Amino acid sequence: LGDVYKRQVFMQFSFIFDMDGLILDTEAIARKVWPLVYNFISEQEADDDYLHVVGKSNAAIISYLSAKYPDQPIKEINSHIDEEIVRYVSAHGAGIKGGVLTLLDFLDDHHIKKAVATSSHREVASALLSKENLLHRFDTIVCGNEVERSKPYPDIFLEAARRLNTPPSHCYVCEDSYNGIRAAHNGDFIPIMVPDQIAPDKEMQEKAFRIYSCISDIIPYLKETYHLV
Repeated sequence: LGDVYKRQVFMQFSFIFDMDGLILDTEAIARKVWPLVYNFISEQEADDDYLHVVGKSNAAIISYLSAKYPDQPIKEINSHIDEEIVRYVSAHGAGIKGGVLTLLDFLDDHHIKKAVATSSHREVASALLSKENLLHRFDTIVCGNEVERSKPYPDIFLEAARRLNTPPSHCYVCEDSYNGIRAAHNGDFIPIMVPDQIAPDKEMQEKAFRIYSCISDIIPYLKETYHLV
């Protein structure tokens, strides 16, 4: 009876995925583009700024940079970031992060609902996911310009959970960024960190439910915990 109960409970769970640096290898592309577009500061400072805003929405990025560089047309400059990333991906592809397809196949096999919650704008997210033939793999996509507050506020995950009709406490959130893990933790989700550009620190170790080097490493945990095959 206990095993049957676990299976029934699990079927009420859903998965929410960040996109950049978690599903697609776009954070590495963005990190290369930033010093080129923000060429009025040093390469090191551009990289530091990039790491500071990883996981935040465009609006939050613009707000941060505008306050730091009030004499620069940040909104116009920042728009070039998305353009350069889309241009690069259109020519070369973004690349799907290792283990993503394995986990998506596993979740599909067990009829587990899935969402993408990304700080990117919808047109960018749709273009990137379509390029890699991933758009159809998710039940819903929530984008940064569709919620009021960006990560580390949990708004985007709360909207994804609402669309999945799953309470936050029954949603695994897979993230690579500090702000993403903070947002999941703040919203009472189950945060799973798969680091990309930034290694987990003590705060992440405390707030993340699990930390994996590869996203598909969660499968053995799911099999053991819920007796799935």
